[in-house]
Amino acid sequence: MRISGGSIYGSTTDLDAALARLEKDEAVLPQNRQLILKFANTWLAKGFTKVRVVKLVYCLRCGTPMEVQTTVQIEEEKKVGDNVLNKLMQNQEFKDFLFKKVVELGLDKQL
Repeated sequence: MRISGGSIYGSTTDLDAALARLEKDEAVLPQNRQLILKFANTWLAKGFTKVRVVKLVYCLRCGTPMEVQTTVQIEEEKKVGDNVLNKLMQNQEFKDFLFKKVVELGLDKQL
């Protein structure tokens, strides 16, 4: 059963259904399937909702499973951004500036 190329994944917010479809998708290599499942479980363990994980695992544009290399690249880029932000948050001057901007823009009411 060859599924990829359609938009069946993108139309669902049900992670269990999406992963069941992934299991049947012959266009996804077994090693890629295992990595996608690993990423999904990691994101769930980090507190992401199942709806968010579906969006991370499947391309939002075409609905096909993301290539594993793309997923790995996204995760690596996210780590770089997280590291930069963590370093900045250790600086009191930056934290004061950020807090001032949050209040100035009224974002504190959304927190």
